[in-house]
Amino acid sequence: MAIDKAAIVGVLLAGGQSRRMFGAGRGDDASGDKGLLDLGGRPMLAHVMERLAPQVGRMIVNANGDPARFAAFGLPVVADTVGGYVGPLAGVLAAMRWTATNAPDARFVVTVSTDAPFLPDDLVRRLLAAEGGALRYLHSTLVPDDESAFCVFEAASRSLVEQAYARAGVRFERLLDAVESGVGSHTKGERP
Repeated sequence: MAIDKAAIVGVLLAGGQSRRMFGAGRGDDASGDKGLLDLGGRPMLAHVMERLAPQVGRMIVNANGDPARFAAFGLPVVADTVGGYVGPLAGVLAAMRWTATNAPDARFVVTVSTDAPFLPDDLVRRLLAAEGGALRYLHSTLVPDDESAFCVFEAASRSLVEQAYARAGVRFERLLDAVESGVGSHTKGERP
């Protein structure tokens, strides 16, 4: 499937508290931002941006707290529209709402974690090529209870995500289960 990258918004998910990495209560400052950790002399987020930028038309950062800590990256910072640090699904919802308002011509919203500095340089192509409906994703199966996911959503499917969120709550896996059970369709892939 050949899609003009201008029709794709890339979302760098940095909205969580990094509890699995830093422990509870340390996600309110920059020390809790996995994407700001140094990797080879640069923040991990810089590596993720470098890999994702050639694959999408524009990028945004989904992050809660003080957006100024991401100012050096020159991207819009979009906070969750659901309060309480409830997980990556809140970031997906915020990104889809932002896209509807700020990039209404976008056809797809791609989400990646800011702690995935080695994501494939053909990730978006692979996601778009997957069989499936409004949601296609590749999910890590290496870490139990891992919520990192590489997803592509049709931008027009925002109502599908809203419905799934309303039915399933905040866990990413519940979104996938809700989509599977009839809210929409998806394709589950293996780790990229």
